[in-house]
Amino acid sequence: MSSIMKPKELLSVTRANVKVLAHILEIIPVGTFSQIMATTPNSGIKVEEVLEAVYARWRVSRHVQDSLKGTDWEKKMCHMRDQGCCETCWAVVVSELISALLFIEGIDKEYTEYSIQELVDFADPSKAGTHKDRKHYCYTLSIGKGLDYVLKHGLQKAIHRKYVGCRPKSEIPARSTVDLAHITRVDRLSFPEALIRLKRQPIGASLYIFTPDYVNTKGGVYRGPMEKESKLEGVHAVSILGVTEEKGEMLFKVKSTHGDRVGVDGYLKVSMEVMLVQIPKKGTLPDGKFEKPTPLIHRFCCPTIIPKAKGESSAMQCD
Repeated sequence: MSSIMKPKELLSVTRANVKVLAHILEIIPVGTFSQIMATTPNSGIKVEEVLEAVYARWRVSRHVQDSLKGTDWEKKMCHMRDQGCCETCWAVVVSELISALLFIEGIDKEYTEYSIQELVDFADPSKAGTHKDRKHYCYTLSIGKGLDYVLKHGLQKAIHRKYVGCRPKSEIPARSTVDLAHITRVDRLSFPEALIRLKRQPIGASLYIFTPDYVNTKGGVYRGPMEKESKLEGVHAVSILGVTEEKGEMLFKVKSTHGDRVGVDGYLKVSMEVMLVQIPKKGTLPDGKFEKPTPLIHRFCCPTIIPKAKGESSAMQCD
């Protein structure tokens, strides 16, 4: 049976809430707190100080259709790769997304590897020329820009341009235009759109890397900075292969390009519910990534192929 609170009881509750809110606002600025509440948290808000920053952490609900739970594109993807000390994760992901899509759509009758090396050599060579370390000519690039290159120029098969890593311009051989893969469109997706598209194909995304958490997660769930010594190292391009649920928490299964050094044989479970925002503190600098509430995984994108109608010329030049 429901009960009706008397005015004095209501006043007592209101005063208690005011005290709690006042305490929160001593730690979290009003503007930041408003941003957090706008995400509709479904958990408590925890403020944690790590090595070089202070973050507020909470969880939000993600609507995932039952038909998506258990989706796993691993068998449609290439073997696990280790990028080593080269900044080529974006190129690996772009190549593998192209290969997987062509295989899934039946354009390639068997899984065909497309050239990571072409992307490293040609997607944005101007960046290689500005590298401070002349022993390396690799560079960072978004998955979206890598796919934009493929949209414009096509992509060779790996057998025609094998992966050797970054190299100076003087050592890059001329590009072949024979036997190229082509895509119709590059789709940049919102979080809800990414969940819908994942039913049809694996998708690319950017994952914020905090160490040592990223390496230590192994078979657990990666939730970002959880240790006192946690530090934001940067952003890593990954392929999202599917969705799983553990203890009511929705997770992405992602494929890294760090070999078996992370997760289980390179595959990692990442919380799609965790949100972070940096809390200003004297003596710390903005990290430039979490100035507003942000999930651990973001910037979703993927290639799209619209098959040609019968009688039209094919967008794919095959053997």
